[in-house]
Amino acid sequence: MVCRSGPKAAGSGYMGSDEANPRFSNWNGNVAFTPDLLRRPTDLPSLVETVSAATEQGQSLHVIGSGWSYGDCPSADNVMVCLSDMVPSSGTSPQINYVVQNGNVLTDEWNSQQEFGTHKLVHYPAGIKLSALVADLASHALTLPTMGGSNGQALGGAISTSVHGGDWQQPPLCEIVQAVHLIGAGGQEFWIESASKPLTRHDRNNAALLGVLPCSTTKVIRDDNVFNAVRVACGRFGVIYSVVLAVVPQFRVVQLVTNPSKDSVLAALRSGQGSMSLFTPLLRMLALGDAAFGLTDAVGVPYFFQIMLNSQRPTDVWVTRRWTTPSIAAGGLPDLRSSVDATGDTLNALRQPLVALAQAALLGAALPTAGVASAIGAGVAGALLGPLGSLLVTGWSAQAASSVTQLCVELTALLVADASLGEIAAAAVNALWQVPGAGYAVADIEKMLIDSNIPGGKKSRGFYADITAGAPASYYKADSIEVVFDAATGDYLDFLDEILAIAPVFPQAGYISVRPSLPSTALLSMHNVSSRLRTVSIEVASLKDLAGNGPWMWYVEQRAIAHNGRPHWGQMNTLDAHKVAMMYTGLNEWREALYRVNGAAPVFSNAYSRQRGLEPEGIIRRVTCVVVENGAITHLGNGGQYWSPIPLHQAVDEIILGRVIYVAQLGNNVPVVLSATRHGRIGGGFMLDVASVSVLQKLPTCHYVKAPTVEAGPVGFPPR
Repeated sequence: MVCRSGPKAAGSGYMGSDEANPRFSNWNGNVAFTPDLLRRPTDLPSLVETVSAATEQGQSLHVIGSGWSYGDCPSADNVMVCLSDMVPSSGTSPQINYVVQNGNVLTDEWNSQQEFGTHKLVHYPAGIKLSALVADLASHALTLPTMGGSNGQALGGAISTSVHGGDWQQPPLCEIVQAVHLIGAGGQEFWIESASKPLTRHDRNNAALLGVLPCSTTKVIRDDNVFNAVRVACGRFGVIYSVVLAVVPQFRVVQLVTNPSKDSVLAALRSGQGSMSLFTPLLRMLALGDAAFGLTDAVGVPYFFQIMLNSQRPTDVWVTRRWTTPSIAAGGLPDLRSSVDATGDTLNALRQPLVALAQAALLGAALPTAGVASAIGAGVAGALLGPLGSLLVTGWSAQAASSVTQLCVELTALLVADASLGEIAAAAVNALWQVPGAGYAVADIEKMLIDSNIPGGKKSRGFYADITAGAPASYYKADSIEVVFDAATGDYLDFLDEILAIAPVFPQAGYISVRPSLPSTALLSMHNVSSRLRTVSIEVASLKDLAGNGPWMWYVEQRAIAHNGRPHWGQMNTLDAHKVAMMYTGLNEWREALYRVNGAAPVFSNAYSRQRGLEPEGIIRRVTCVVVENGAITHLGNGGQYWSPIPLHQAVDEIILGRVIYVAQLGNNVPVVLSATRHGRIGGGFMLDVASVSVLQKLPTCHYVKAPTVEAGPVGFPPR
């Protein structure tokens, strides 16, 4: 039984609002969604009811968070669920306390950590935005140890796509998760945590935990593979209702942005390859001139660093570093904000200069190399007749002159219409690409935007979350792809060299950034790298709606994959099942975990997951023993696996349906894939073929009994 509210009825049942055939898009506006139904439950039983009903009616269901993803990751044809109404309104803390505030539920290790350790447990609904989460944590003098460069994402989405920062001694956000409260197929609730480092006590069949969870029929899974699978799953496991996080005391940072040469930065990164101190040469080189900036607390090893390059003029380089700095109460220096800060007023003030720069380049490109008299004549005609007069006097055809003039007029019209800086910049760049000789100014526009769009400014000091995320006014709409590499190899540097050389050829306008972090243990995290040393992410972004963005993004993705990079789940990517299988060695374990939780239920499947092979199909299981009764094999087994021993008829069903591939191996011989064949002429079923049975008969007998479990097993098999 699941703890569902029941359908909506007068005064009882489902609590929330429904909207038929809504039209909405992601934040960037590049993907539109039109599901049959948008549901906004306001409590947990109503969320369970929503998932239960969709499962029973054979509908697809997916959660839409803040729409921060660049792809169709959150889409569903039938039912989309928004969790924002399940987060308490302002003035009330959204924290959930029934687990983390109960010492009888937590393990002794976590009780000790809560009292004496550096990390504190908090429990939040997955629908909360990171901005609200950070604000609530701050009210308790706590903060996240890492976050991306913005805070508009929903918590569940940020975790599920392995959002990360440039905090190079910190892993991505999914690594601070200690437990997941999941609503799976059929509305079944799951509490999932690690087995090697459990959060809660498991004695007396989880009595303490089940005694405080809202639904007593919640299935508890303590398993590292399942925990490592569900944390980064792009919504395919179900609806994440809430998560327990390990956060840290609030701290401050001091930030410095410098402009070293591209060659010195790349050379320093190259010199660190092959050592355990990958970034030491770079950090030492950057530190040489820091004293001149007068930030006495910007010393030592930084907490964060990022390298950003102008994609149209890669010699323009910005390196951002942040160091932890004492609180004011502990004698630290006061907060500091640079005069150049990415605030709304500062950015809006750039609209006029940007248009002026673009118009000057457009008109300047129309002036041929001529004598002083021609220039004077153009100036007089321009004063009397406007831009068109200047172009006509300097020898341009009426058609060309009219075209350039029209571009200038359209940019002025955007100013008058109070268009955003991002919209004006995109229009200006598109105009510049249309006029031969004017494109040189695109790099200047990029430099202007990057210079003015540094969260916190070039010299700043304040709370980590405030400096890191910047202000919403600084979030430009863009096309963006991000790719993560194993930093222990030179792949990311080879890729960087390649795209920096060719980037100016493409009619795009944006940046290329480089950010390091620690790896992740989540099976499908882009940061789960084999070296376990460091990862490097390279983000390539270009102002939205530029004509050259499509070819540029495609080229970057293909070359990144060729250099062993993994595209970010939440940014633009065109991955297919083959590429995903080649990139992620843990995909089989991930699929097995998905099958363990939801069986073959398709309710959370969507176009995104099917294209990328994130489905419970083609799972490979190794058979090491068999159960024999009355001379016949009745079960297949593998000690320690949750599915073992499995009835033979169920294994045959899975083979026929293509869900599971069973493999048996005798000694050092080549593994044998078990196959099934139809038996009987009329109405016959399937059974293992003779060759498969012959191999199984040579395996040892299973000498163990499957342990009882409180979790759900696979569903979707025909009854026997």
